[in-house]
Amino acid sequence: MSLNHTHSSLEEVFIASRGQLVRVARRILRNPELADDAVQDTYLRVAEMRSDAEIAKPAAYWTRAVCNMALDYLRRQERENSYRTHGVDVETLEIPDSRSPERLLFESQAIRLIDQALDEVPPKTRETFELYRIKGLTQRQIAEHMECALGLVNARIADACKAIHVHRSLLDHH
Repeated sequence: MSLNHTHSSLEEVFIASRGQLVRVARRILRNPELADDAVQDTYLRVAEMRSDAEIAKPAAYWTRAVCNMALDYLRRQERENSYRTHGVDVETLEIPDSRSPERLLFESQAIRLIDQALDEVPPKTRETFELYRIKGLTQRQIAEHMECALGLVNARIADACKAIHVHRSLLDHH
């Protein structure tokens, strides 16, 4: 890959100082293979820039560019290392529940009260509410599924919400 003609001196300096640039990257990364990759990626990135600007000090430019790329590699490597599981099967890990015992008890009580409230409404109203809130169906989908008018679906959902709201006052006192 060749840089455009205005960068011929930049390309020549890169070729002449490649060994030194690899050593600079190796001091930062402490890994010869990564250092070589960083230098190559630096060259490719500069080649893609296609700027017409003249570089006053090409050797310093390449050194700074390689240092920056090596530091980017180092940050990426550190970030990747923080995600590694070191042989642990992530699928079998049990994620601890961060909710407090009080919060879990409250949620359990809330679910019981909602269930009790829905026991008090007609079965079609409960089914409509569950399709809407639990299964995530739209009111139009529920109307088609239950073969009823859209307005009836809306009314059933409103009735179920009213029944739950009556029991909500019990939760507010806990």
